[in-house]
Amino acid sequence: MKTACRLAAFLFVFFVSFSVFAQDYICTTSKKRFYQPGACKNDCQVTREGNGLTRGVTMADKPCSFQPICVGITKHLTAPASGDMYILAYGAVALQKRSAYVQQPEKSILNLVLQRYYHYRIQQFNVRIGEVSGRDQWASLMPSKVGLPTLTVSPDLYLVTPAFLVSVIGHEMVHDQQYKRKNPVDPQGFVSVIDAMRELEASKFQQAIDTFDRGFRMETSVCLEENEAKEIRQVTACREWQVKKAIDDIRLKQHILNNLEKWMMADPWAKQVYIPEHPDWKTAHAGSAPDRTCSPSAPATQQ
Repeated sequence: MKTACRLAAFLFVFFVSFSVFAQDYICTTSKKRFYQPGACKNDCQVTREGNGLTRGVTMADKPCSFQPICVGITKHLTAPASGDMYILAYGAVALQKRSAYVQQPEKSILNLVLQRYYHYRIQQFNVRIGEVSGRDQWASLMPSKVGLPTLTVSPDLYLVTPAFLVSVIGHEMVHDQQYKRKNPVDPQGFVSVIDAMRELEASKFQQAIDTFDRGFRMETSVCLEENEAKEIRQVTACREWQVKKAIDDIRLKQHILNNLEKWMMADPWAKQVYIPEHPDWKTAHAGSAPDRTCSPSAPATQQ
């Protein structure tokens, strides 16, 4: 996903770009619509009357209102006057001002997404809102042998579209399923292949092109802003190449390649999805990277 060096440019594109697709945020003073709450927050100005009272805005003194259009978002929300809509809207514009009613709006919206889209509860994780270390900097999930897994979510994720936020959280929930799988094969010698394959699985899910039955599916891919959809496609293409490159690196070590095959046959996603989609995986070469930002190594995961 995003890296620190790309974040500024990534958000800048979001702030200044105009999309022809459904836009869920409206500036209640100018009536201009936006895809991202961050763009609305950056552009929309509060107007005040002489007595200092805010005029023409909703939700106290917050100029950006959440009015979802895309069915991938609206189908999981109840009536606009309900608490669910209020929490989602407030969470999305949380960086404007805090409220006594919603003390931790980022966690409130995260909880709503976990429950409605992925059948999880926020209590199943040690949730941290803050900067994410490593290469997956929108969010990360780290398992723990003695306690709850730690789900870290970057505050920048609340500046992009709700659809992209939902997709990123789904990416991490796929990782949670992966961590819970048991595989009897010792991965010594091919951990890099597993790391790349885990990221490929999560990225294919995020792009909504994964056929694996995992109990939930990606429902907001059609709601993504064009640049977000492009970002996900590029990452998935990179992950595909990283898997092939990692296999290339062990191809001449026949005993390791044999153990990798045993591991893949014992892993439900590799067996049901990757092998059928790549029947020539033992012999296919990676070739050159799909773009210059795609490096050979995938983010490390714990087995």
